[in-house]
Amino acid sequence: MTFRGSFERDIAELAKKDAEFKEAVDDEDDDAVESILQQRFFHKPEMFYSSDKLVRSYGVPAPTSAFVYNALGKKPLPSKEELVSDTVDSIAAQFNLRYHEQKLVSATVSLLADDPESLEKFLQGDMTIFTSSQFTQLADCQR
Repeated sequence: MTFRGSFERDIAELAKKDAEFKEAVDDEDDDAVESILQQRFFHKPEMFYSSDKLVRSYGVPAPTSAFVYNALGKKPLPSKEELVSDTVDSIAAQFNLRYHEQKLVSATVSLLADDPESLEKFLQGDMTIFTSSQFTQLADCQR
């Protein structure tokens, strides 16, 4: 069985056995779901589940609760594109960004979601990721 299949089977089993976890899922209490998984489910010797492994396995940088809701049939797992779009929309609304600024944020978020090496560079403060062609083209459009 695949990692994803094992996760989905085991999370359904946890929901059947653990009333507190089932209640947190039913209430869509993301914080409680995350806390219970950290305490009772992740990092166990059998499959050694973790949120990082779920992100890699499904190929979607979603919060842990999204994987749980998907595995239990409560909500579909959002696509990477939906997550990028929601992130960009949220940042644009919060900072009242203009169209061109939204395009820059979108290019950045897309790159970081698609390329783990670029994400690592970004987190280390290495801004050379902004020299790639997608950013130079956006800069050229601004002029």
